[in-house]
Amino acid sequence: MHYQEMATKVMEFFPKKPVKVNTVHNEMVKSNSVFVNMGLGIYGLKSWGYKGGIVADILVRILHEHSRPMTIKELTQNVLKEKMCSPNTILLNLHKHKERFVKDDNGMYSLKEGVSLEPTKSKKGRRKKSSS
Repeated sequence: MHYQEMATKVMEFFPKKPVKVNTVHNEMVKSNSVFVNMGLGIYGLKSWGYKGGIVADILVRILHEHSRPMTIKELTQNVLKEKMCSPNTILLNLHKHKERFVKDDNGMYSLKEGVSLEPTKSKKGRRKKSSS
């Protein structure tokens, strides 16, 4: 459900209370033990089996769960089940994270040896050091 739809539902349940869409969205973001951001403002429930994560982490999880090399088509189909993104974003992540993914001569992708299943650490809020 889109966070704006969620705000509308909250307003229906509590018609006499002022409800702000941004507040509902912020609460959904904070409640990451309940809600999973599926991309483009859409949220699912963890209790429904959604795991969330960034595209690179989802790719790692899929390749690990399948335990075999996969085509870009297979990977795209699996990623889009849990993350709304462009197929180009998936391809970009496979090429960007060469330390995690390898492409064989048949165009199949697999995990590099020793790749961790731990989610990528967020770099939000970090600043580059100035070289002065």
